[in-house]
Amino acid sequence: MPIERERLFRPDVIHQHLTAFALPERIGAVRPKLTHWARTIEPARQLVTESMTLARQLSDLVNEAYGLTPDEVNLLWDTAPPRMPISDPRGVGQS
Repeated sequence: MPIERERLFRPDVIHQHLTAFALPERIGAVRPKLTHWARTIEPARQLVTESMTLARQLSDLVNEAYGLTPDEVNLLWDTAPPRMPISDPRGVGQS
């Protein structure tokens, strides 16, 4: 059973995995890296969330500027290439 992404990247889960597989003498060398990761991951997540929010707002503004109807926006998303810089705001095709 796969671990969900949010749980996989939590500092306590990372620590469990590192300490379970690291030799006891190497745990001391890993701990500073884990501490640094734990301090930096949340600000990075917040920046990603903020940038995705801004990208969606920009997309909405562009759609509005072009006067696109909801049906036209849906058509754009239905025919969009698989690797779009932002995800489908309708939640279609997300796993």
